Amino acid sequence: MELIHISNSDELITPNFKMSEFWRPKFGGGFDFDIPQCLIYAAQIMRDFWGATAITSCKRPNDTFGFHRYLNGTGAIDLIPLNESLNNLAKFKKECLNYQNSNGSELINSLRNAGIQGAGIESKCCHLDFRNDESCSDTDRYGKYCIFEWQPDLQPNGTSKVYHKINN
Repeated sequence: MELIHISNSDELITPNFKMSEFWRPKFGGGFDFDIPQCLIYAAQIMRDFWGATAITSCKRPNDTFGFHRYLNGTGAIDLIPLNESLNNLAKFKKECLNYQNSNGSELINSLRNAGIQGAGIESKCCHLDFRNDESCSDTDRYGKYCIFEWQPDLQPNGTSKVYHKINN
């Protein structure tokens, strides 16, 4: 997967996203880094699906787990719809379920074709990543993938998440 160098630039890298939208100081960003190209394509696919969309998290080098650390060419982004947030997140979850049940989602097919291997839903955002195949258990025509839902683990600090295969 080709890597794209991200800096704090107003250069458009998709029809609707500036490079600086990936370069975010929130959650440990605010520095130049390389990102798998499929994540840039995926952000545009989600903006086309949802309309107004924001990247809430990209590279987080201080994470202790997950693909936001960008190790060995992996990577992740979190996105939120800026209009009708809960309805649009519910639409994304429905697309994930349709894909899991029958590979019948145009949206997830587009993300998979772009190179996305992991698609997840949280209470307020969606997570998309490029990961190593070994961490995926399902297979489709693009290779191994996983679709998941993150839920709070109810630990006192409230920072950990629990992985669940997405279900109805």
